[in-house]
Amino acid sequence: MTAAIHPAGSAGALTDAQDRLIAADQPLLDLQLHCGGEIPGTIAIPALRDAVRRAREEGARLARPIHAQDGSEAITAWIDVEPQGSDAGGGCRIELRSWQAKPLPAGESRVAGTVSTVSATQLVVTKKDGSTETLTTDSATKIEGGPLQQGQRVTAVVKGQQALTVRVAQPHGSSAAPTTTPTS
Repeated sequence: MTAAIHPAGSAGALTDAQDRLIAADQPLLDLQLHCGGEIPGTIAIPALRDAVRRAREEGARLARPIHAQDGSEAITAWIDVEPQGSDAGGGCRIELRSWQAKPLPAGESRVAGTVSTVSATQLVVTKKDGSTETLTTDSATKIEGGPLQQGQRVTAVVKGQQALTVRVAQPHGSSAAPTTTPTS
């Protein structure tokens, strides 16, 4: 994005009425892309997507910390989400402050993409570049956002080929409650 949409010393972003990220400054833009998203496109950062949806639906400003991961770091930031009203497109203005990034524990990484196949012991993810990653799942794998199904967008934290956590991206308008039970 070329024009700054935020006060000095912070990062900013704009969404539309369908909770799609339509503009973003660094480092939020990088995080969106690392999580498998696009600009413009559905917010790929689960905690940010949930905060934007809540602020827009309630029509009220929302400020809180969010936690996310890119390929190599665990990220914490303070966000301020303000609905813009119908005359401004019905989206939200996002301000991001206090960005903190810490390396993921040794050996952990992130895999983002679309579920190709899923079974009780394996998850095959097709990444944005077309390559696939086969991950091992078991009863210790934490599944967030609903049961795994073919065609879903997911982000997994892995150690080696073992999926530790798998987050299922929620389609727009979904109010499914997160689950923490593995699929069989």
